[in-house]
Amino acid sequence: MTLDQWLGYIEQQHPASIELGLERVRQVYSRMFEGESAHPGCPVISVAGTNGKGSSVTLLSTILAADGYRVGSYTSPHLVHYNERVSINGKPLDNATLCAGFDAVENARGDTPLTYFEYGTLCAFWCFRQANLDAWVLEVGLGGRLDAVNVIDADVALITQIGLDHQDWLGHDRETIGREKAGIMRPGKVVICSDPAPPASIRECADTVGASLLQLGDLFSFTSSESGWQWRQADSVPVELPLPAMTGKAQLNNAAGVIAALRLGGLPLAVSQEAVETGLREARIAGRFQVYPAGTVSDAEIIVDVAHNEDSARVLGDVLRSRPTAGRRLAVWSMYRDKDRIAAARTVGDVFDAWYIAAMAGARAASADELLASAVAAGIDVTCCQQLATVELAFDAALRNATAGDQVVVFGSFELAGGILAAIENRACSHG
Repeated sequence: MTLDQWLGYIEQQHPASIELGLERVRQVYSRMFEGESAHPGCPVISVAGTNGKGSSVTLLSTILAADGYRVGSYTSPHLVHYNERVSINGKPLDNATLCAGFDAVENARGDTPLTYFEYGTLCAFWCFRQANLDAWVLEVGLGGRLDAVNVIDADVALITQIGLDHQDWLGHDRETIGREKAGIMRPGKVVICSDPAPPASIRECADTVGASLLQLGDLFSFTSSESGWQWRQADSVPVELPLPAMTGKAQLNNAAGVIAALRLGGLPLAVSQEAVETGLREARIAGRFQVYPAGTVSDAEIIVDVAHNEDSARVLGDVLRSRPTAGRRLAVWSMYRDKDRIAAARTVGDVFDAWYIAAMAGARAASADELLASAVAAGIDVTCCQQLATVELAFDAALRNATAGDQVVVFGSFELAGGILAAIENRACSHG
């Protein structure tokens, strides 16, 4: 089968898109690697959290690769191409390798049902085990304790910012959600927390499990200026570092946690100062405040961001407020029905002059009417909002109405960001 055929097939193999629990994944994983150690034999860093996971994975991988290590990275969801989820030293795996991985999963699963994400996770593990890697960096998909990624014991766990998201699955407060994220901790292993104000449940879980918790602001910290920043371990001499290429103040929290994981996690991987600096300067991730300058595909500047919950929308708003624009700001916005749309819109309501609203495809997407009602409930003037039939039409309308000096900002969902990035690729090709 082709990769597209595999993806279509695995979408149909489980009645639910999400089913938390490790038993089924463990069964198939043990069959796939029967007679081999459950641990891959090289260091594994698992990254859980609400926001900042993808950025942290990318930064970890880029730093390690800069020092000559072969690093496998597993992330989700993808934006445009499925291959983005599974990469080695930042290069997505080719279709043939992924197809071989799916074939290995299918041959081992028997009659065990697997979700789309579970198939993909096991496929990534198979691909990595064939590649003779020096390290695995794994982004936890949902929660931590019962997520498929957690079938592998992490040598270092990194927990990023904890916020309110996926409450139907993880709980309705930060303490409960923190407990789920803390499920990636292991006895005797180091866990880094880069949330500057974590829920108390993170430390409680570390004490219960017997993991060694290193908390931002406690055993490591940082200070920053406009030109750079300093990372410090306890009372040691601070290390001068360049600012991350990835935009936003939250990236310093992420970067501080990443450096702590590499320097204080007890990993058998020597990491040089030069590699850390290279990683900070070079690590970028698609859909995280991704900027297309005016003239690229439009007279306006275009920004695409995956901000999909209240906390990430707040970060987006803070970055936009710190970057004044000569003209108007036009939002292209859509979100899922199960997200707190009102809270997300409220955090950026003062930033935009006009809103172009449309529903994404699929049953999970909020309708255009629901989105408009959420925007109005968030205090946005209804006369500033325009409803369109599709997100592509909303993007087109924003570009048509934008002039030189304006800024078009696309945000609200990974799916929305991915669809618009694909549309921008097509526009750029036609312009070229």
